[in-house]
Amino acid sequence: PPILGTAQRVGPLVTGDGAIGDQLGRALVHDGTTLVVGARQAVLPAATTSDGFKSGAAYVYTDSGTAFVAAQRIEPPDAAEGDLFSVSLALAGDVLVVGAPGADRDGISNRGAAYVYRRSAGSWAWEATLAGADPGAGDNFGSAVAYAQGTILVGAPGHGGGPAEAGAVFAFRQVAGAWTLVETL
Repeated sequence: PPILGTAQRVGPLVTGDGAIGDQLGRALVHDGTTLVVGARQAVLPAATTSDGFKSGAAYVYTDSGTAFVAAQRIEPPDAAEGDLFSVSLALAGDVLVVGAPGADRDGISNRGAAYVYRRSAGSWAWEATLAGADPGAGDNFGSAVAYAQGTILVGAPGHGGGPAEAGAVFAFRQVAGAWTLVETL
């Protein structure tokens, strides 16, 4: 078996954050020389409260071959309390998908969201916010995310509402430059 080298702590001391309860490491994804680690309860600054929002964040590291080097902290473009941003992560090449199943949007509790980020010139920038068809309370859209071969899949285990809550998986592809819902499973 290959020798992986000296153990390295990749966490709060590297990110400069390290607040109790951030839950750094509950989700992670690695592709090539990029490692993304989720902290689904990280507190983000907020103009409306001095305490900030416990919304979540994702931390990007670059693998130098001898160590993981902190590169960027990714936050949702519309952070709010309880989003659970980064509970799920998907990464391939220059596309990163971040799930936030606790996101309350448009007055719908735990509707959820998934965010697409694209790397350009070494930096990650928000590209799109995805939502399922006919969103409802408790859908938890973004509980699971996957990305491969130009298709983003997003799980919503509570979709369907009522006692059934059968769940659904939504498939998105880029159509004319925009991420578009193409199928619901």
